[in-house]
Amino acid sequence: MKHLHCLPILFVLLVSVCVPAQAFCAERPDSHNRTLRAGVFNFAGYHDRDDNGNLKGYGIDLLDLISGYSHLNFEPVGYDRSWADMLEMLKNGEIDIVTSARRTPEREETFAFSIPVGRNHTLLSKHVFNNKIQAGDYKTYDGMKIGAVAGSSQNKFMEDFAKNRGFSYTLIEYNSTKELEDALRDGTVDAILSSNLRKPHNETLLNIIRSGNFYAIVRKEDQDLINEINYAIQQMNINEGDWQNSIYYRHYGPDESALPQFSRRENSFISATALKDKKVRAVARKNIPPYSYVENGELKGILPDYFREAMKLAKLPYELVTPEDHAHYQDLVKSDSIDVVLDKIGTDAEAGSPTGPGLSTDPYMVTGLAMVTRADLHDAPRSVALPDVPRLNLRADLLKDKEIRNYPTQDDALNAVQAGEAEAAYVFPYTAQRFINSKPGSGLAFTMLDDN
Repeated sequence: MKHLHCLPILFVLLVSVCVPAQAFCAERPDSHNRTLRAGVFNFAGYHDRDDNGNLKGYGIDLLDLISGYSHLNFEPVGYDRSWADMLEMLKNGEIDIVTSARRTPEREETFAFSIPVGRNHTLLSKHVFNNKIQAGDYKTYDGMKIGAVAGSSQNKFMEDFAKNRGFSYTLIEYNSTKELEDALRDGTVDAILSSNLRKPHNETLLNIIRSGNFYAIVRKEDQDLINEINYAIQQMNINEGDWQNSIYYRHYGPDESALPQFSRRENSFISATALKDKKVRAVARKNIPPYSYVENGELKGILPDYFREAMKLAKLPYELVTPEDHAHYQDLVKSDSIDVVLDKIGTDAEAGSPTGPGLSTDPYMVTGLAMVTRADLHDAPRSVALPDVPRLNLRADLLKDKEIRNYPTQDDALNAVQAGEAEAAYVFPYTAQRFINSKPGSGLAFTMLDDN
């Protein structure tokens, strides 16, 4: 049997530890506090209202945190306005801050940007009952109508994506996410281009188009304001642990359809495997926690959990094979005894990884690279702790003029940063999350550098 490198799952899991939500920017007794007008356009999951009409969402919690670490209070403005309106209102002085902007050269001419306040993905998704468009089969994308939010910087990302994959499309812009979702539901558009900062409803992910940081922005002349906001964010990074993913998970969490959707290729694999009356055997590396690791002789972690859920949906028997070491893992991958390799990364072919011939699913998870430093480090790191981890893809510029110190594992490299032996460590993002969340008050913070 040929190998399947990765699982046919098209959602992204964010691992985090939730903290209690705060009230929206309550007035503090400090007489020096300034009250600013914050743009809070309606965007389900980011700016939303509960059943009692109270504001909630990622953006609301973010403003609460900034308020708690600064002399700033925030008055919400513009819930009935669009994202494009927010930029004009900020430019014209009708509001003082918006918190969900991506950085573009055009915006940098007008606005001042904070340090990152989160990371988001540009997503292309379809309605769960649309069976004409198949994820990754770009012939089925050709001629599709795509809905998008007017004024979003994400809309231009679609041009390069479609050009590189050889399909045409028509972009239709809408002023609000409600109009966008209505157009998808009634069939006016075949798919929508949006962000993982919008709470989806009855949608299936087709592609992750691009990933990047987002920021709080103010008018360019308000340098004192952006400096105070940056100070607050730095204090949040020091004292609040992995706060970005904590509040993300609180407001977004999993949103799974009750009806599993399999592609033609996946259905063929399921049928063929069921007829053979055999277990699907899968393997992953044993030393990249929390992605995959061994506990009491059993393969555990995010990737094995994905596989378990996929097999439950497909109703197929399975076995997770635990490699003894890296050499044994490589032997298993090259053998005919393994059906599924859980941890293939897109660059494996270039790196000469021995994944053997086989079929690859569409990506089911974004990996990337994180840099972990002490939260009070403001300059570029001069010394870097590097773990001995295959597939930790490092650009040459990340190591230029750096003192390199080698460590056997990612945890060893992270402990070195905490102990002051190195100023930074390069690790996988969820490894950084796990380490920081497991050590409250560690004084460490991580920054996403790129996506693989």
